[in-house]
Amino acid sequence: MRRESMSNKHLLDFVRESGGTEMVLGLFDQALGDFTLPAGDTLSRANFIRRLLVERGFEYDDTVFCADKLLSLKRGNCLGYALLFGAMLLDCGDEVSFQVITHPKDAIHGQDQKLFGKLFRGEHFNYDNPKLPKIKDAPPNRAYRFFPLEHPSLFVGGKHFEVTSLEDLDEDPSWIPNAERVIEISFCELLSFVKIDRAQCLLEQEGDNLQEARDLVANGLKLWDLNREGWLSLWRIAFDLKDCELQRFAFSRYQAIGGDDSRFFQGMYEMTLDECYLKLSLERFPENILPFVSRYVELEKDAREAKFNLAVAAWCIVNSSCFDLERFYVIHEGLIRKLYGDKVWKTLFR
Repeated sequence: MRRESMSNKHLLDFVRESGGTEMVLGLFDQALGDFTLPAGDTLSRANFIRRLLVERGFEYDDTVFCADKLLSLKRGNCLGYALLFGAMLLDCGDEVSFQVITHPKDAIHGQDQKLFGKLFRGEHFNYDNPKLPKIKDAPPNRAYRFFPLEHPSLFVGGKHFEVTSLEDLDEDPSWIPNAERVIEISFCELLSFVKIDRAQCLLEQEGDNLQEARDLVANGLKLWDLNREGWLSLWRIAFDLKDCELQRFAFSRYQAIGGDDSRFFQGMYEMTLDECYLKLSLERFPENILPFVSRYVELEKDAREAKFNLAVAAWCIVNSSCFDLERFYVIHEGLIRKLYGDKVWKTLFR
């Protein structure tokens, strides 16, 4: 099947939910050029697309998920590539679904465990004199997580197909690690994450963006009413807007969808401040830094213990691709000044 004989329906859906127009299809043609998808089963077509993207210079970038930027920069994350692969296959008439994997127990998870263990055992600094990292200590390539990510991927022919394995074509894309939670969803349901992630990007910008972010999340939830983390996002926005009715509704939906994974219990603690949820979250993922900070720093009564645990958390965060150390310090300024003093606080940003 040649490119010009493909339907553009799903690709256009991806473009529009990314905030773009039909003009973005021109970027698709520029980025991928003319190609012919081979005859055969869906899995062979998925492998062809993988090779095609590598040949055209596409790379992984954990910040890019919208269609226009992915195609113009030739860079994307798991969400962007899952939707691009999926749109191309669906527009050829193939049957495709998607998996969302919460907290994959992969090699990075193993690295998280090792570094956290060394820090917690005091192998990197003395218990009575713990050192906080400075902003400039962040490595250029942060390979750790310390957070239960949601990872979207393809599901074709009854098999997982990893869309981000673009560096080594000999790597088996069907391999899937154990995870806390794996669910199968549709293309439309996966599109809901684009709206919700766009809202999160908006909230990270300067200015009063709460109303617009609320509308983006609400529209994302119209695409998939069971997007659990979308309801948590809506709850957070409602909290900032002081919209108590919306908070109650978002909480009820989040709780009703439920789960037995660390991320669910982390969200439940945020919304209820019931400490039993911290315990449950950390039982499932001890290296999950946000509940670790809540339980072992913010709620810790022993100042020496809290000070040490804060250093453990900060060194995890400075090495994590999921967090921003400067933002973490700003949020916890009062706690840092209390435990470390004003003098140390002033040195952290130099």
